[in-house]
Amino acid sequence: MLKFKIKIATFILFISFIANDVTAQPLEKQSEKVQMLKKIKLLEVLDLNEADADKFLVKYNASESNIRDKHDALKLANDELELALRAKQSDKELNDKINKMMISQQNVQDALANRLKEFKELLTPVQFAKYLVFEKKFMERLKNFMRDGPDSNPDQNPRLNKRRQK
Repeated sequence: MLKFKIKIATFILFISFIANDVTAQPLEKQSEKVQMLKKIKLLEVLDLNEADADKFLVKYNASESNIRDKHDALKLANDELELALRAKQSDKELNDKINKMMISQQNVQDALANRLKEFKELLTPVQFAKYLVFEKKFMERLKNFMRDGPDSNPDQNPRLNKRRQK
């Protein structure tokens, strides 16, 4: 039953992508749709039963929120450092901003590592391996899509396939 629900949700999301030109939407709306599609595809890949899928989504959403918060703090620290540079602040003030930036970077890394640890404890080894492979491929495809546009699938676009073989 869960697989059927995932397939229906994937189909509806796919139709919404087609119906609404993704590039014409605000960035936040695009990001939400990409995250929703990612969750749906991830659940499909992991092949979790309904109860395990619920547990996984609770952990997934909490970790995503935590990571997003850490990234926001990192962006703020970076902005403060950049402003301090422009204002030609003293070495002491710059060092304070640098330290804050380094702590923020470490916090992001810690949140990412914590997510992996939690998922490893929650999933079977096969599911966790599928998760790791999925994350890498998904991010790669997303990067390619952002760079090359909708025709960024090398299986469907021979021009891109040739470029990657070089």
